[in-house]
Amino acid sequence: MDCFRYLALQQSTGLIQQRWRDKLAARQQHQNYLNMKASAVAIQALWRGHRDRLRIHKVLGLFLLIIYY
Repeated sequence: MDCFRYLALQQSTGLIQQRWRDKLAARQQHQNYLNMKASAVAIQALWRGHRDRLRIHKVLGLFLLIIYY
């Protein structure tokens, strides 16, 4: 009887540990996803700001060209 109880407890303990490891792995994977998403948003914002500054510079140059000539 004690042998069966020991085996049941051992199996239950293994299952609890595996579920806990899976939960930690899922949490880490989600954190990695959030970090990559934030990085992508930052890169996009930098690129869009750079592109917009180039456009403004170009339009301003054309405006000044029209005014002075």
